[in-house]
Amino acid sequence: MAKIYRRNCDYCGSYYEGRGQYYCSVSCRLMAQIDKSQSKNIDNPKIEFWEYLDKNEKENVSWREFFDIARKHQSLNKRLSTSQDKAVVQVETKKPYFAIVFTADWHGGSISTDYKAMEHYFDLILRNDLHIITLGDLNDNFRKFRSLEAIFSQVLSPKQQMEMLRSLVEEFAEKRKWIAACWGNHDVSWDEKNFGQSPVKQLLGKHFVYFNGKGLLELRVNDQIYKIAMSHVFPGRSIYNPTHSLIRALKQDFGASNPDVIVQGDKHNYSYQWLTNFSPDWEGHPCHFIQVGTFKTDDGYSKRFWSKGQIGLPVILFDANSHESHWFQTPEMALKFLK
Repeated sequence: MAKIYRRNCDYCGSYYEGRGQYYCSVSCRLMAQIDKSQSKNIDNPKIEFWEYLDKNEKENVSWREFFDIARKHQSLNKRLSTSQDKAVVQVETKKPYFAIVFTADWHGGSISTDYKAMEHYFDLILRNDLHIITLGDLNDNFRKFRSLEAIFSQVLSPKQQMEMLRSLVEEFAEKRKWIAACWGNHDVSWDEKNFGQSPVKQLLGKHFVYFNGKGLLELRVNDQIYKIAMSHVFPGRSIYNPTHSLIRALKQDFGASNPDVIVQGDKHNYSYQWLTNFSPDWEGHPCHFIQVGTFKTDDGYSKRFWSKGQIGLPVILFDANSHESHWFQTPEMALKFLK
């Protein structure tokens, strides 16, 4: 049987009971050998000894300093951002109505987009007393997708799509035709996901009121105040009621605001519904629920999994002298009424 030693370790000095004659552990024995070797071979050129003379050590930073830096970055980000959740637009007019065309899902650059119809309606708006609010997906902007076919089904590259949109924006802005815009998944959120920023968002925010999510626009036509709630898409879908998500948005997000219009894009199908709210603040005025159509009418993906896209550019005429708003199915119908 091996002898058991009961003594203090020669290296660390701690008391131990074990088989080690001089050291309590293998580590202490090795460290003692190293110390002995260094003391005997300090002048031996074959043995190298070195130490750090200026090694950086981590400094303990207070959480208060992190908070201070975070607040400064928040302030800078706010100064650089053009996105809004709420906005007010004042319109002064001597005409009886102020007309807004709601449009979305142009999908510029796609092989499936009806460019003849786009040009017709854009010229109609530019030449008449009509204005637009856009609801996203202005470019097709396929850079990557689960189906490569979607990328190859673009007649213009994403770069060319961006330049085309820039030209459209500048012309509409110069003629004071574009009131507000909001995000889309194709043109904004995909780029934010892939690259951290969106050139479409920057372009629209430079020229117009821009909502990067659910937005509430207060439109003041002379002394009349109208409220328009918008997003590219609101949560919810129903096979029985195509405006289901708009009614849900009224109840969940905008009920206290008493909006006159709630509008979205995304679905590529055109539908309309109105309801009257007899709350004391609303005084029985109707709320227009609008699902805007698309110019991407011949998309194979939509036809395979959903349905063929429908062109739909509804118009709301906002009365300049009394709180009344009127829906028209097409710009042509609105212009016929205005004449």
